[in-house]
Amino acid sequence: HGAKFLAAGLRANAAAAAVVAAASNQGAFQQGDSSSNSFVGVQYLELEWCKLKTEGVMLLAEALTMGNGNTPGSTAAAKPGGVGNVKSSDHVARQLHCCLKRLGLSRNGAGDKGVKALVEALASNTGLINLDLRSNAIGLTGCRLLSVLLQSHNSTLRVLELAGNMENRDTAVLQALEDLAAADRASLMWQGRVPNGNTLSAGELAQMQ
Repeated sequence: HGAKFLAAGLRANAAAAAVVAAASNQGAFQQGDSSSNSFVGVQYLELEWCKLKTEGVMLLAEALTMGNGNTPGSTAAAKPGGVGNVKSSDHVARQLHCCLKRLGLSRNGAGDKGVKALVEALASNTGLINLDLRSNAIGLTGCRLLSVLLQSHNSTLRVLELAGNMENRDTAVLQALEDLAAADRASLMWQGRVPNGNTLSAGELAQMQ
């Protein structure tokens, strides 16, 4: 239940940022008005030892998915109160999940299924730069999914913490993934299979099972 409330809060956080961005883009603020950039939103969320388990992590991951025309956030951005009928655009959509910068999920029992949900979300989320997944019962499947994400679908996540996974074996794999996250991957995105921002296909996810 706590994860559901947190997920709803993340969506509201994103929608509020999108409304401010849409209003600013439409010239709703006077020149020099600090209101246009006053909304910061929740940037750091630490949930260590919160017993979220796989289901809770999956709920949070869903809230991190980049908004589109069918999401609550995009609806709020399309018609923000007091701004008029502002059309949803790619620029506004990309404001939806730029607030949250760090998500601490260590010791929550996410498992490979929880990682899969996070990977699907981060294939489109360009705001999160720091993700703590230490001691989450992540195995080889989860590591493979993270590898695909970092190599082909996301260049903005720069800090990934994975210690305490893989049953404390194959620590070199975990270190390699952490190093890959820290590397400058933006220039590699157009040399790989897909450009940054595309979502993982069902086929790619199935191959990682």
